[in-house]
Amino acid sequence: MPKTTHLIENLDTFMKGVVFGNAFISILEPKSVIAPHCGPTNLRVRCHIGLQIPEGDCNITVNDKTETWSQKECLLFDDSFLHSAHNNAPDSRIVLIVDLWHPNLTLTEIKVMQELFAVKETDMDFS
Repeated sequence: MPKTTHLIENLDTFMKGVVFGNAFISILEPKSVIAPHCGPTNLRVRCHIGLQIPEGDCNITVNDKTETWSQKECLLFDDSFLHSAHNNAPDSRIVLIVDLWHPNLTLTEIKVMQELFAVKETDMDFS
């Protein structure tokens, strides 16, 4: 994953260094549901990149619109809207999730948000 990490961290739009910026692998096992929920902010757009997408009934619903992931394709959505997912397919669904700055933000707004929501060393102290 070092190459993937390098690519993500060098994206201009990746929310690097802020508390709402994440990049991680999400696995949705067969016969699983992610209950409807909203993200914490409308500062970001969440990108799902399909790594392993099963055949069958496996979808995400965002703001009452249902979408299906595709292998090696990006699915973008504003996760401040109500969204949920389910996998009724026989295999796991695996996506890489990357948080990107919302495209409606100006560079000035992004700089202000980076200052306000910067991850501090004390945020990372789990002892």
